[in-house]
Amino acid sequence: MSINIDVKKWMKAFFSEPTLEGGFFRSLPIYGSWAAMSYDGEWIKISGTVGTHYVIVTCGTHEANPSTQYPNLALYGCAICKVTTDSDIYIFFFEPQIGSYSEYQGIDCRVGTTHYVRSRNNNVETATNIDPQDWTVEQRFAIYHRHNETQVDFEIDGAIVATHTTNISSQPYMICCAEPNAQVRDTFLKYPFGITCGKSWG
Repeated sequence: MSINIDVKKWMKAFFSEPTLEGGFFRSLPIYGSWAAMSYDGEWIKISGTVGTHYVIVTCGTHEANPSTQYPNLALYGCAICKVTTDSDIYIFFFEPQIGSYSEYQGIDCRVGTTHYVRSRNNNVETATNIDPQDWTVEQRFAIYHRHNETQVDFEIDGAIVATHTTNISSQPYMICCAEPNAQVRDTFLKYPFGITCGKSWG
């Protein structure tokens, strides 16, 4: 006997069950602002509003602790995201805690439509223009941050778009994505796989 299962419908029903106080967030290692979020079985959506900074973020902080064998160990994080309006968006980034932009390491077009990667340490910034980009279609964003603060690599769809060696702040970090920067727009995180993180032996 065969059973036909619509995976997208099953995912939506399983993770968005209204009796579970927050639906899918009770089952995922991420959290966000409940009222602004929905899930269709493939994409977690944030509906941005003026003046409200919604974001999807990992529970707790992450750190790649080096060893004698692996002195250049890097913290790795990635997510597949997209937006409806490709402007004023923090698409993927690391911060010690939410709101600590002074120590931000990330990929964004935070003011206007120009796309950047930035590494910031104590409010001093290194920024690289990575235009052209189109984030209205899904992209896989990744960051590799060396624990010894010597280098951070920014990657989109498997290609390194910039490497910074200055103004690199310290681990541990929360790994964040899909922040619409208090603008009226929808941002999306693909789930699965959601936000993934680990260590890289670079």
